[in-house]
Amino acid sequence: MIKVAIEDLEKNIPSILQHIEAGDSFIILKGQKPLGEFRPLNPLSLPLRPYGLCAGDFIVPEDFNQSLPEDIIREYEGS
Repeated sequence: MIKVAIEDLEKNIPSILQHIEAGDSFIILKGQKPLGEFRPLNPLSLPLRPYGLCAGDFIVPEDFNQSLPEDIIREYEGS
């Protein structure tokens, strides 16, 4: 979060608006005390990652969803 003094706000409005459009947030300070906040209304949506980026890099074993052996469960639970 970017901090900006209330005195600097008026002369930097175009720059601040560009930052807000890019997704940045601002805390407005009066002296050293936070007074308010400027932030984008709609968060920027990140592009979806394509499926299959790791295709062929690893294989899920057949027993992946099987319960763990009782001795490992007891060890994990501390009993």
